[in-house]
Amino acid sequence: MEKLGIITGYGLFGNNKVNPSWEAAKTFKDKIIVENGNTVYLDVEYFDVDYNIVKDTVNEKIYDKNPSFILHIGLNSTLKETLNFETSAYYTEEFDYDKEKKEICPTVLRTDIPWIIDLKNNIFCYSIDI
Repeated sequence: MEKLGIITGYGLFGNNKVNPSWEAAKTFKDKIIVENGNTVYLDVEYFDVDYNIVKDTVNEKIYDKNPSFILHIGLNSTLKETLNFETSAYYTEEFDYDKEKKEICPTVLRTDIPWIIDLKNNIFCYSIDI
């Protein structure tokens, strides 16, 4: 079975000179994962830190490409050298607006995708150098 996965990384914001989310995401460009009879083609997308653009573009990708999953890679300065799969993302008052100070991120973003829970409960390792 063939599937499509979209992985996103983000541009610069605040005082960051490099956004590790984009550095991590772009390592998956043009990767094809073949496992257990499934082939997953990965499409990598770059976004500015602008919630309106992200929301609209992701909706377009869902309708145009019908991906099996979308993995947004985000930046968390307190988590060095780890990869966490979140089912909920929370913002703090410090980072509630996008870089243009136009859009406020919802207080809580949640996923109901059951395989995220499965990933969190199983050993999953993919080594990347950033």
